Amino acid sequence: MDHVTVNPPRFLLVAPFHSTCAATCSLSTEDEIRGATSILLLLLLLLNWKSYLLNRLFGTNFQVMDAAKRRGQTTKGVWLSRCTKPSMLVMDVEGFDGRERGEDDTLYEKRAALFSLTISDLMMVNMWLRDIGRQHGGCIPLFKTIFRERAKLEPSKTRVLVIVRDYDYETPMETLQNNLVTQMEEIWESVNKQPGKENKLFSDYIEVTVFALPDRLLVQDFKEKVTNLRNWFSKGGLAELQQDKVAASGFAFSAKGIWETIKQNKQLDLPAHRILVSTSICERIVRENLDALALHEDYMSMKSGAQYSPKEFSTKLEGLLECVLARYDAETDMYDANVRAAKRHGLENGTLHLLEPFCKDMFNRLRTTTACESKDKIAAQLRNADDPATAVDASVQACLKEFTESCKELSSRYQVLCDENCKELRNELTSFAQIKAESIKEQRMREELERQRIEAEREAKPVREEAERLRQEAEHAKVAAACEAERINQIRELALRRVEENAQRGEPPRGLGIDPTLDAALSVSPLWHILRPFLTSEAPTTEGLINPPKNT
Repeated sequence: MDHVTVNPPRFLLVAPFHSTCAATCSLSTEDEIRGATSILLLLLLLLNWKSYLLNRLFGTNFQVMDAAKRRGQTTKGVWLSRCTKPSMLVMDVEGFDGRERGEDDTLYEKRAALFSLTISDLMMVNMWLRDIGRQHGGCIPLFKTIFRERAKLEPSKTRVLVIVRDYDYETPMETLQNNLVTQMEEIWESVNKQPGKENKLFSDYIEVTVFALPDRLLVQDFKEKVTNLRNWFSKGGLAELQQDKVAASGFAFSAKGIWETIKQNKQLDLPAHRILVSTSICERIVRENLDALALHEDYMSMKSGAQYSPKEFSTKLEGLLECVLARYDAETDMYDANVRAAKRHGLENGTLHLLEPFCKDMFNRLRTTTACESKDKIAAQLRNADDPATAVDASVQACLKEFTESCKELSSRYQVLCDENCKELRNELTSFAQIKAESIKEQRMREELERQRIEAEREAKPVREEAERLRQEAEHAKVAAACEAERINQIRELALRRVEENAQRGEPPRGLGIDPTLDAALSVSPLWHILRPFLTSEAPTTEGLINPPKNT
């Protein structure tokens, strides 16, 4: 059979009755079932060749009875094997009439039935043609157990594929199916009818499909029908059967939790269990995706410190998020939608958190570059403003707008980080602008004072020159007056001596006789009126000589 896995490994999923082993799925089991999409369950009676039929249908390697050695129970517990084409997990469950346990001990079969019904997408029941319509047929106890346990679960369709063995082709398939469904409805009603309570309808819980196989001794016909049944699974029947109970990757965790709950005789709350499983598996997938993030090409390029612009960084970021979230969506497709959404949001936030240091470095570089470029622009705007102090806010806001526009691609992802950098840039530019405005104002004041000084200097220059001229003239006049006073003093002294000499000789004064030039100068001197009596025939007097006038 080239279309199925030949001799695949099988694993004990649930320990046999009275075994001390717990129900577990080992790590190797979980690795084996990854990638499988459906859980198909076969519940058959002992001696009905159920394991043989599974091996023929799906290429599994379940243990079968060797009639030559011993006719009895071969399957003990619940066994699991994987079929790759189509992709599914196949379970072989211990028969419910094994003589090794005893007919009175039904605890294990109830647990196994409830466990199998809970985790499977399809239940296959192998029954003989002769048992259909019989009130005490071999499958009646099995159906009673199954239906009783099924009614404990939430209403949803459990698909039952009944394999009718030793079909003789005498009874039409439609009649055969109607008879079988009628019999199953009667069994359902007998085990679930409770006086005073609303009846649970068989059609709300069970959906029956019938397939007939001839006697396996009719080798060719039997092989042909088995092939037809196998093709039914391969060509679309499987897709219709899948109920999205749990993904294969979470099967081990889910199965263990369900079995432990059943063993403890607790109420099996499947919705709560699905949420628990979904939460655990989705959290694990989130951790795995975050751990794998470090190997992503875009992540490594961001980590290496590449000089990305905000737009380039945003493109890398969105591509990385799309890849991570798409992988998460594919791996969690079959889990609870609300849990998936919540954990997906956590994965997105976790990815953004891991990338935040790189984004912070990018923002720091951008802020530093923007600050340097903006300071030149702000300085130019303030220099051109009539009042620099009132132009501070407008000049800073214009630069901040450019920064905000450049960060717009990342603001939705890193709003807090963007706001922090915008605030730091605003503070830096505002402080610079205020200092620059004050500096420009002071410079303008110095320039105005210098202009006024120069203007005052220009206006004061003629005054200083005129004052200097007057000072020099006054100085010259002072020197001339001093010289003239000196001469007059000399003349007075000389005149006094001459008068004394003339008086001693009794001669009248007839001029000084000192120097013709001095005599001429003396004639116009203010002292002439004093000296004139001595130089003429007027009577001399000494009043002017003793007390000369003040103006001399």
